[in-house]
Amino acid sequence: MSIDITVLGEIKVRAGEVKVQLGDRRQRLCLAILAHDLHVVEYSRLMRCLWHENELPVDPQDQIQGYVRGLRTALRATTPGGDKLIRTVRGVGYELTVAPEQVDRHRFARLKAQAEACEDKDPGTAARLAERALTQWRHATGLRGGNPLADSRLEAITSSLQQEHRSVTLLRIRAALRCGRHRQLLPDLARLSTDEYGAEDADLTGLHMLALVRAGRSHDALAVYERHQTAIDELLYGSKPTRELQVLKEKIMRGDESLTPDDKDYADYGRDEPVEPPTTRPAPGGVSFSNHQTGEHAKSFQAYEMNVHGEFEDE
Repeated sequence: MSIDITVLGEIKVRAGEVKVQLGDRRQRLCLAILAHDLHVVEYSRLMRCLWHENELPVDPQDQIQGYVRGLRTALRATTPGGDKLIRTVRGVGYELTVAPEQVDRHRFARLKAQAEACEDKDPGTAARLAERALTQWRHATGLRGGNPLADSRLEAITSSLQQEHRSVTLLRIRAALRCGRHRQLLPDLARLSTDEYGAEDADLTGLHMLALVRAGRSHDALAVYERHQTAIDELLYGSKPTRELQVLKEKIMRGDESLTPDDKDYADYGRDEPVEPPTTRPAPGGVSFSNHQTGEHAKSFQAYEMNVHGEFEDE
């Protein structure tokens, strides 16, 4: 029987058409960590992810063993031999022995790597692969749920996932723009730019401006620039747009024809593939981000600010 595990959305396991009952929040989270890593996970890592230091139980290792027993029981109830999917490495920890393709986090990683590998030579394929990767991000809970600043237990995992999501989102937009799909991108760009922190993101702002110019909306592109400038100034007083954005604005104002290639200069996008949409949007129920530079010469620092909404719910 096939097993499918999701950790980018609701933490759940399906055995064929049957949803496995995974138990309470920490027990589900224990499985999610094993599925995220897909190698031997030490007790110490599980303890750091499951409890804050000041809330450790008397015997956390025994508690983790109890969670694993509960997970094995749940898996055995729906899948013949399912209890054997979690391997004990005595004295070290546990390993979930499923194939990467059975976990949405690893499907996402594979599609991301494929998109990155072909972005330069085949932007159309890269854009479609990136879009497929993003469909793995569904419900706004799971390992990416909650604000990592408020829940430091998962910060190492959530911050990495957030950065990967941002990277694929920008790759998809860049590649699709190279294929002349600026009009198709405008709804998503408008939504992303108005999500929390979206107006502060320099890379996203530049891509949004470029898409608007190519759609014949230069005035709106300049308005996006002004909104970005206001947003970063409010975040950190005295911040200025990056030099790249300033140059883009100047080109728009003087009507630089290099910003609007002829149709023949665009790469081939290829045929649209049917893509199952996410159950919920990545933002605001998922990821918002910013990439801003500050300081007199926009050099003092460059940072990613990610905000993820949604909390684990106790059952």
